[in-house]
Amino acid sequence: MNSQVEIALNNKPSMIYTLWQGFNNNTKGDSAEKKMPDIAISWSGVSINKKHLKTFCRICGIKEDFKVPFLYPFIFAYPCMLRLVSQTCFPFPMFKILHVRSETTGYRPIDMDDSLEITCTSSDQRFLAKGVEFDLQTTIMSKGEKVWENISTFYVRTKTKLKEVATTPPRLMPMDRPETIGKWHLPAKDRFRFARISGDSNGIHYNKWYAKMFGFKRDYAQPLRVTAKCMSYLPLSFNNETIRLNLHYKGPVYYNSDLILNYQEKESGHRFDLFCEGNPKPCICGMVL
Repeated sequence: MNSQVEIALNNKPSMIYTLWQGFNNNTKGDSAEKKMPDIAISWSGVSINKKHLKTFCRICGIKEDFKVPFLYPFIFAYPCMLRLVSQTCFPFPMFKILHVRSETTGYRPIDMDDSLEITCTSSDQRFLAKGVEFDLQTTIMSKGEKVWENISTFYVRTKTKLKEVATTPPRLMPMDRPETIGKWHLPAKDRFRFARISGDSNGIHYNKWYAKMFGFKRDYAQPLRVTAKCMSYLPLSFNNETIRLNLHYKGPVYYNSDLILNYQEKESGHRFDLFCEGNPKPCICGMVL
């Protein structure tokens, strides 16, 4: 690590300020050979808002049972991740990074009255054949107890001077006997509202013309919105045991499309693939351990 940046937040990071900061830093060149700076974003005294949770469940199309869904803590993690990559010392332009996979661990269910402490930190990058990968780690604590953790991996396409590839991205094993356990239509309604409540405020998730500028057919859903729905179909019971969810993001899940969820229970865990209308390949692949 070649620098130390620590930012302590008293409130949820402003989406407008984060985007403004990211746009200001968007002209910097890809710096594949530059080491990742040591950045830490902390946010303490965070509480669950029942109205916010209700809106989250409604938009995602999942049952509201006054329990905190397994993936709901992402609404605290995403704003911190974006604020981290918008920093001036961050070596890559914020709008050129792509979320490719994540590993999320729930150590116990989060209670509605928990007071949470969120910490998001950067890590060193890994060099691939056509770019660079890096991880952001988010940890959520409650009264000194680790209750939730996420490692999100991002990819930046850029040239490197390395002659050898340092790492190969992991893959999930394909399903040999999948069954379809869910079908639903993904409406374009509430796109901007979900961006506001989820903290994932990238315009490609709510503005089709902006998404087309980056080569997409139109705007597409945040992974959180559709994977939360996927989790509701799986035969899981999250009580006090540790649950680990691995997700690989393979392609966009476009709005106003029909979705299909395929599933197979394996000895190693619960394996699933989400398909989007018009794409024969899965857009999101997952495994619950």
